[in-house]
Amino acid sequence: MAGLCIAVFAVICLRMIWLIGRISRQSLELKENDANLRYMAFHDELTGLANRELLHDRVEQALASITRSGRLIALCMGDLDGFKTINDTLGHHVGDTMLVKVGALLESIVRPGDTVARLGGDEFAILMVDVENPTAAVEFAGRIVSVLHDAVEFEGNQAGISISVGVAFADSATPVEQVISEADAAMYEAKANGKNRVDVFQSSMRARLFKRLELTSGFRGSLERSEFFLSFQPIFSLGDRRLRGFEALVRWHHPTIGLVAPLDFIPIAEETGFIVPLGRWILLAACEQLAAWTALSNEPLTVAVNLSRRQLASPLLVDNIRTALALTAVHPLQLVLEVTESVLMENPEQAASALTELRALGIRIAVDDFGTGFSSLSYLQRFPVDVLKIDKSFVDPLNESEPASSALVTSIIGLAHSLSLEVVAEGIEREDQFERLIELGCDYGQGYLMARPLDREKSEALVESYQGSSAVP
Repeated sequence: MAGLCIAVFAVICLRMIWLIGRISRQSLELKENDANLRYMAFHDELTGLANRELLHDRVEQALASITRSGRLIALCMGDLDGFKTINDTLGHHVGDTMLVKVGALLESIVRPGDTVARLGGDEFAILMVDVENPTAAVEFAGRIVSVLHDAVEFEGNQAGISISVGVAFADSATPVEQVISEADAAMYEAKANGKNRVDVFQSSMRARLFKRLELTSGFRGSLERSEFFLSFQPIFSLGDRRLRGFEALVRWHHPTIGLVAPLDFIPIAEETGFIVPLGRWILLAACEQLAAWTALSNEPLTVAVNLSRRQLASPLLVDNIRTALALTAVHPLQLVLEVTESVLMENPEQAASALTELRALGIRIAVDDFGTGFSSLSYLQRFPVDVLKIDKSFVDPLNESEPASSALVTSIIGLAHSLSLEVVAEGIEREDQFERLIELGCDYGQGYLMARPLDREKSEALVESYQGSSAVP
């Protein structure tokens, strides 16, 4: 019995030891899981950098710590320029690789104790603590711009990626949300001022940030509420002044702001991606109006629709155009798609591929704002282009007393005709410009001299007035 009791006791002891060990291991695992969960809650999964929540906490701590020193903190907010195009055209795997490289690069150049965070998408932030000299912080932000532009590559090629950086300073009395919003406002200012640069927050930026946020939030449901509409700029052949077509121009009547200028909402729509559904609506609405003009006209008129870089990169573009043509019974030759020179040069290979596919449908392609970019004229041979549009800035000074302006327009027209391209001059506002363009051999023109942009009813009245007439009414 004594031996049996000892054996039972030993078994119980061993069982207790095993249970204690198991509980200890489970406790350790729980602690490790808790640590992992906490890490995941405060770090970006892709790059391993601090996320928005951790950045907020670090800013709060930094503001509290400088109460004693009387110094400042600096928050640099950066957004990659051109990233969305690369992500859309080359795939998310390339985009993710680039984001990881950017994060590693930023971590390699910051001071010990500073924080690099990824806030989502292609937006990064750098918190500089205990800043004694604001000028040094701005210089560091400039270093971010220059280093990133030179260093980031993908698939053996230069990325064409840059970063726009906004800088905001704060003392111990500044709320966390305020310094973050000010850095954000400065970043958007840097983008609006040309990108690939640094801007420091000024109080005047706050109103522009609020307007941007109001426009961005206004996009939601705007198409369903029919807030957008088209105006139509007539295009005439210069030799006989006959109507040949229209350019579709989008307008937005915001429910609270009122009429919003395209220069105010188009760039934001491009950055947010809203330009894709908006462009799809513009294309269908323009083709529907073209069908209405065709029913009124004895001649095949055309409609020109602008394509943005996001639309050109979209894999749904060709299908959207096929659908619009099929629904409206518009002939492909009557549709002209306009692409700016800067969009073509941002990714020439991708642009050439997309335009070739569109051209195969029978659609005509126009290069808008020609001459304002930095491309070589030889690049025109790489793209399936039918029309060159001379920018208004070249037409404005055009007259016989300024031979330099005439020489430039003459060169553009000669180049276009040598490549069997048609030429459209934009922004004709004076009779002397009109006559000079005829002398130089320009084919078509548009501008206030001949007609301002028209609404649907007035454009249809203009088409009807040309039936049986050989001149501008």
